[in-house]
Amino acid sequence: MIQKRSFFLTGILSILLFFSGCSKENEKKTQTTIKQKPLAVESVTVKKMRIPIWLRYTAMTKASSEQEIRARVSGRLLKRYFKDGQIVKKGQQLFLIEQEQYQNALDAALAQKARDEA
Repeated sequence: MIQKRSFFLTGILSILLFFSGCSKENEKKTQTTIKQKPLAVESVTVKKMRIPIWLRYTAMTKASSEQEIRARVSGRLLKRYFKDGQIVKKGQQLFLIEQEQYQNALDAALAQKARDEA
């Protein structure tokens, strides 16, 4: 019986406390404080524009294809027609090698041919 009374009293007290918190004075105080202090709001304008993205990496690069270049004839290199890293095409002239000795050999061979034909 005592347990039923304590349960009943606890229920009544909790209901009274619940309704005592809902007074109109508290509502009026909260409404006046909201009206008195307007909140400051910051705004930002968003613009759509292209921005380049630059990323820096520490790395070593390697060509996708490495080719070894060897001269078929001997001689002094006079001119180079490409830069390192430049893409070259098949049949493109790459170097100019000194031609005097080869021109002299050609002239001698042509002279020998002319002598043999005569």
